[in-house]
Amino acid sequence: MSCQKSNRQRCIESSAPFLALINRMDAFDPIAPAWTETAIHAQGFCCPTCRSSPMAAQRAWINRRSPVFMEDYRRKWQEFYQCECGCVWWAWSDERPPSPLSPPEPQEEHW
Repeated sequence: MSCQKSNRQRCIESSAPFLALINRMDAFDPIAPAWTETAIHAQGFCCPTCRSSPMAAQRAWINRRSPVFMEDYRRKWQEFYQCECGCVWWAWSDERPPSPLSPPEPQEEHW
């Protein structure tokens, strides 16, 4: 989000709900929170109970201490979420659908 200097205060105020949500989450804590112990593996990168996206999660934690290395040397992590319906689930970071905000990946040409 870009803010002009004259709009700085308004920008900070409009970010307050997001910042409050981040403060309630322990997404980058090095140690797994207790609530992750009951997590189930979700397919489709959404809550297996109510099908909500991670954006509806009440809590999130990313297990960045134990990445898994794939064949092409890229890393993936477990992402844990506690949904608003109460379900605790996890999925691999490489299963996340592409963001509409990211540029499309270049297509390979096949001859």
